[in-house]
Amino acid sequence: MSAPAADVDVAAPSGVEEVTLTADALTWEGGRFRADGHVTVTMGAERLLAESASGTPDQLDLVRGRWERADGALTFEAATVRVAALGASLTTARVERAGATLAAERIDVVDGSRDLVATTALLEPCHCADGGRPALSFRARRLTLLDTQTALIEGGTVRVFDVPVLPVPWWREPLDPRRFRLEVPELGYGSTGWSARWHGRVGVGESRIEFGPAWREDRGGRLELSVAGPARLEGEVGWDALASQVRGAVATSGGASPGPARLAWDATLQSDPAYAEDLAPAFVDRGVLWQDRRALAAFGPLRATGWLPSDDSAGTVAELSLRPEWRSGGFAAAPRLTLGARRPLDASPALAPALRAGADARASATLDLFHGELLADVAFDPLGGGTAPAWGGLGRAELPLWAEFAGGRAQLFVGGRAGWTEGDPLDLVAVPQGPDGAGPSVRATAAVGALVLSGEAAALYDGAWGPLVSAQASNDTLAARAELSDEQALLALRTRGIWSVEAGAMTSADTALGWGDVTWHPGRFVIGGGVTQGFAADAEPNGVARVGYDDGCSSLLVSAGFSPDRELPDVGLKLQLRK
Repeated sequence: MSAPAADVDVAAPSGVEEVTLTADALTWEGGRFRADGHVTVTMGAERLLAESASGTPDQLDLVRGRWERADGALTFEAATVRVAALGASLTTARVERAGATLAAERIDVVDGSRDLVATTALLEPCHCADGGRPALSFRARRLTLLDTQTALIEGGTVRVFDVPVLPVPWWREPLDPRRFRLEVPELGYGSTGWSARWHGRVGVGESRIEFGPAWREDRGGRLELSVAGPARLEGEVGWDALASQVRGAVATSGGASPGPARLAWDATLQSDPAYAEDLAPAFVDRGVLWQDRRALAAFGPLRATGWLPSDDSAGTVAELSLRPEWRSGGFAAAPRLTLGARRPLDASPALAPALRAGADARASATLDLFHGELLADVAFDPLGGGTAPAWGGLGRAELPLWAEFAGGRAQLFVGGRAGWTEGDPLDLVAVPQGPDGAGPSVRATAAVGALVLSGEAAALYDGAWGPLVSAQASNDTLAARAELSDEQALLALRTRGIWSVEAGAMTSADTALGWGDVTWHPGRFVIGGGVTQGFAADAEPNGVARVGYDDGCSSLLVSAGFSPDRELPDVGLKLQLRK
């Protein structure tokens, strides 16, 4: 690039000290100028770049260039810029805002404003990960970008692969992904008849709120609500025409740290035990809502927790616990007071009051060739009618080994552990660190690049030998988990990428279930399916199949759920914007 041949001042707009034009070549004739080669017009913090320019100090005509503004950049084939008014008319122009792209035959920059008015416009509301064009777009006779945040569409259509699917005579759409309101209704048909749902969207602070109606031919309508942000809330409620009653479910979790305090909660609730089975899709939903509520509040060393369990069987407990804690070096001690209610062993529907008081203490030390840890716990129930106190603990004595290797670091702890409990006035396990018994154990953690591995294996003797195994592995594309004890076994795997796999199996005293789901997503094509199978003798498999399109910006999926107790598969069509 050669040095500029000219540097001249032109009329400055209001609020801008000066406007400077530079170019490789500049000529004047009759009060007009012509600039060629690497034309740059600087207007305060904004710049105009073009191949050539002509005009007067008050009005610039530019050819094939780019206008770099504080709210984004506009590219154009030709532009007329009213310098003093800071307005312009651009032809064959394009602008990107908040992840959206607007292309038009003409874009007018309103004098002294951030508003843009586009004629014969195409709005693509988000970018695709592969750099291509998304399937979902708007075309409009006139489209106005208001202060860079909102698109006002007049005389437009919603298009899929540039085929019009929905007329939009007038539509006001925020470009903020948290507030983007466009959501094409979902439709489905199956043994339960027709179904439909639609969601609107609005942003409040850091949260995105989605809400809207849903309807099923056999059950009637309901209202759905979803909040994503620092707090998560998902819920639905409606009149079930088949059961002739109001039914619903809600799940929420979140946390906050205002000043020195800490708050956290996790709760799920459904109106009746059969809700998930009756209102869920035909295939098994492994995210079934249970009635379980937990909360935590902490301020300095003081911590309060609340818990309402899902289990309605005899002996279960709801509790509120207060626990101040003292720490120093490798030692910690905490008295504990728990107020609660428990269901008596005679399975009466009433809850009996319960009071639990206790304390625990922890001590640990790590030296070059030794790691030791001891946790002791004691509790009693003054209302338990003379029930003996519960006590227990966990002890470890281990040899720690550290190793560094190319691309990673590993820690290995080899030794023994002992866990024990004695009595339990509130029918709760006093020591949550693992089953009773003593025996050899191995713990290990390792980091290999982005892969993190951890696990523990122990053989514990408590009248009979029993296994205790846990292992986890995770990175950006993989998450795996395994657990084994004499009460439960679990194996779960999840991967992400062109091939996405979710598989697992779980068995315990009251549950035996296996599942598998595979999705192939090469480019923009999506195909996949899965099956869930109970291990009971009378269990029958449930499955789902999916096929469709997903460009990372928008998706169009057709799904079918299969269940032996349904005459027809539940087939659904879903078109959505992925912002």
